[in-house]
Amino acid sequence: MLVAILGTLAAFVLLVFIPGQTINHQGTYAVQILATIFAFMVLTLRVPWLALLFIAGQAVTVSATYAFSLPHDPAFWPLPAACAAATLLLAGYSLAPQFIRTR
Repeated sequence: MLVAILGTLAAFVLLVFIPGQTINHQGTYAVQILATIFAFMVLTLRVPWLALLFIAGQAVTVSATYAFSLPHDPAFWPLPAACAAATLLLAGYSLAPQFIRTR
């Protein structure tokens, strides 16, 4: 996962920061997502109760942010559903080492 993070950063730097030019750029969120998953996985293997506490805190803060910032129009139901599913998948994937290790 660290190789994927470094590869993503290297590709981003090579594509965006062209010598002799200045361009406006928007980066990828892959680095932040991969770094979060990596940190949670390592923490889950080392201190499982602390990992569970951090993942629960992350889920609450992300959920609260989306609950207050997204419009509450029934036409937008796919967006909160996708956010909830992504949050659950990230938490489940981050805790996977703990579940596999205890079997």
